[in-house]
Amino acid sequence: MKTKHTILALILLMLTIFSFGCKEKDNILSEEKQDTPYLNVPAAKDVIMYEVNPRVFAEKNALDAITERLDEIKALGANVIWLMPIYEQGILNAKSADGSGSPYCIKDYKKIDAEYGTLDDLKHLVREAHKKDMAVILDFVANHTSWDNAWITEHPDWYTHNEAGDIIYPAGTNWTDVADLNFGTTENPNLDLYNAFFDAMKYWFDAANIDGFRCDALDYVPTDFCQKLVTEMRQYTAGRKILLLSEGDRKQYFNLGFDMDYSWNFYERIKKLYNTPSYTMGSFISNTLTELNNTPADKSHLYFTTNHDKSAWEKTDVQLFGSVQVALSAFVLTATIADAPLIYSTQEIGTESIVSFFKHTNIDWNAKPDILAEYKRIMTAYHSSKAFSTGMLTTYNDNPDIVYFTRTYNNESILVAVNVCNETKTLTLPVELAGESATNLLTNATETLPETMDLQAYQYYLWKVE
Repeated sequence: MKTKHTILALILLMLTIFSFGCKEKDNILSEEKQDTPYLNVPAAKDVIMYEVNPRVFAEKNALDAITERLDEIKALGANVIWLMPIYEQGILNAKSADGSGSPYCIKDYKKIDAEYGTLDDLKHLVREAHKKDMAVILDFVANHTSWDNAWITEHPDWYTHNEAGDIIYPAGTNWTDVADLNFGTTENPNLDLYNAFFDAMKYWFDAANIDGFRCDALDYVPTDFCQKLVTEMRQYTAGRKILLLSEGDRKQYFNLGFDMDYSWNFYERIKKLYNTPSYTMGSFISNTLTELNNTPADKSHLYFTTNHDKSAWEKTDVQLFGSVQVALSAFVLTATIADAPLIYSTQEIGTESIVSFFKHTNIDWNAKPDILAEYKRIMTAYHSSKAFSTGMLTTYNDNPDIVYFTRTYNNESILVAVNVCNETKTLTLPVELAGESATNLLTNATETLPETMDLQAYQYYLWKVE
């Protein structure tokens, strides 16, 4: 009798284990189903990018903190989230006294730094972002590694050496916390190094279902490497859309296959427009039109008034332009005259002081609700019409103080006017626009466009002409 009970108990135990195993398998399959490639990665010109500095979200477990703020990021109109490097960081020769150092100083390209969280945390963030119709790209650093990266001892020949045979940091920089990599020459490339990078990049497509990369400091690596990078990533992700953003000044990144690059030139123009009296409206408009007209139809530059480098080492946008109102004015102009605008985390709350990415900065996201609300209004207006990103641009060059232009897509026309001066200026509208009925996209009020109107210092208008 006792033996019979024992056998029955064993059978029940086995059934329980089998049932639990099936449920566990079902959960795994469910997770795998969630991790199918994201199908809505936007075209380059439709990108609205939000750059995430994890160290402003939380001192620990930043990936979870970012996930918790996805609705706020989405409310800014973002359809692409760019995560600054979250890989394991090097400690040896780190510049910060506490050893936190730079996220661009990478010890292991296939491991997430414990400061930010775990692989599961990243996977959860990506899944939740995809549910909210946002793609996620990672930051990737190819030019250099940390001094305690395993490659230093395993592959010392992958690095640049001085005449004494010592590995050096990148020449012409003060980046003493990183070791410079040697990619070889065009005739004799270091293909083992190439493939080590490509293997690491492919890993993240599989491990976390990410949607592409922002590639850091590409001006410092050979164009041959850049071209092979694009080819390898496109082939590996064949059948799905990915986004590849190059960071650098070289003009050939589009020809190498990247979807996007940086418009550092526009950044310099917008700075001069607001800060240099001798810089004329005509120069700003003509140079901007030249840039836009020379951009391939399926590509885009990234347009910004600040980013992590500028906000950490030079000035935030508020410092650069002198006040929150002027910074907002510059952002409206930047976002609407071109395409693919960037918002850098903390920009949307008018952060005035320098924001480091070498250490945690405690941010009160509710400190300036009026500024955050204004950014949301601007980006809601931007989202209301395809004309902002892909519409035909018609500029007017008859006012030295007010930038105004239309963007037309199908039968929809948008009129933008931005006063770039610190005093009230008068705008005379073209005869074809005066008297037209229009919706003020920032207030949703229906208005009749006047023949002339006054714009207060740094005031801006966005109208949808009926």
